Amino acid sequence: MAAIEILRRYDEVIRYVDELKKERDLLIRRLNRIEGLEPYPSETNFVLVKLDPSLDAEELAKGLLEEGIAVQWYRDRYLPNHLRISVGTREMNEALLKSLEALVEKGRREE
Repeated sequence: MAAIEILRRYDEVIRYVDELKKERDLLIRRLNRIEGLEPYPSETNFVLVKLDPSLDAEELAKGLLEEGIAVQWYRDRYLPNHLRISVGTREMNEALLKSLEALVEKGRREE
């Protein structure tokens, strides 16, 4: 049933996917501008971001959650100190970037 509905709304789905791709690419460019963050290229609806050792993925994730923004954090041996950020709408991405920039800056001042 879901596949049939997608086919019925094919043009709408394609527009949504195109918009998501644009937002993902913009999000990656903006994340690259934040010192200490290294986003990986992505073809998905999320971006994996490596943090430099001066930043703590868990602390950033908890700080973002206090702002109402949920991201997944990793600190295991396979993905040490990484964030997984889902691509949202332009407004959601802007809120994420604003909060993330502030948290990164705050963390650097506290070093």
